Amino acid sequence: MYAIFEELCKQKGVTPYKVSKDTGISTATLTSWKQGKYAPKDEKRRKIAEYFGVTLEYLDGVEKTEDTSALVDQIDTAYLSLAKDLQNDGIDPDDIRMMVETLKKYRK
Repeated sequence: MYAIFEELCKQKGVTPYKVSKDTGISTATLTSWKQGKYAPKDEKRRKIAEYFGVTLEYLDGVEKTEDTSALVDQIDTAYLSLAKDLQNDGIDPDDIRMMVETLKKYRK
């Protein structure tokens, strides 16, 4: 799993130190992970995956697709389509925005 992390750092042009500062994950955690002494807990792995825009499965080496931006685009398109359908049904646009924002919170 750390090899994938290193590759993602290389692709994004960042150092583990930068990832540490940006995510709040200690450099000691990343160093222990590199040395094979420690595997980050789910919460930290999730932060790393979100930082690089990949799934946990990709970070774990299970999934081959690394970029989740296409999936996010599909979700956003679905939100827009739903909003248009609701508006056509006479639902107030402010209510639609509130529903979409609520859905986005659950997506994270």
